[in-house]
Amino acid sequence: MPHNPSTLVDPDAAPPGRSSDPRALAAVAAGGFGGTLARYTLDNEWKARPGHFPLATFTINLSGALAIAVLLVIILERRPANRYLRPFLATGILGGWTTMSTLAVDASTLARHGHPGVALFYIGATLLGSLVVASGGAGVARRWRRPRVRR
Repeated sequence: MPHNPSTLVDPDAAPPGRSSDPRALAAVAAGGFGGTLARYTLDNEWKARPGHFPLATFTINLSGALAIAVLLVIILERRPANRYLRPFLATGILGGWTTMSTLAVDASTLARHGHPGVALFYIGATLLGSLVVASGGAGVARRWRRPRVRR
């Protein structure tokens, strides 16, 4: 099957057959700045001690996975189309908030400094935890505000 690069493009940033929308890219950049600044601030205030579980990054990544799942259900299934909302909030703010690259750096540092068990637990807990909270968050968001049937 031939590679189709158009399937890799976010439809909010560039609809099929069109080049990127500079306003959507600006929304991602503005949101990314805010999300990254918030993550940086929290991570600096809540430093992990060497050799210990990086709780700040773990919390950031799980809260981001939950927020992205809830937000996308609300935006994609419950709200009218808004071309800049998803790029700003999901890709920008929450993409800047979450930090899987820091997960990799933290795990590598832990392993290099003699804590491979903590590193493996951290990776596994982050990946599994992110899947669990994202699935749960999406499920709750789908049921939220759904009309209840009275019997």
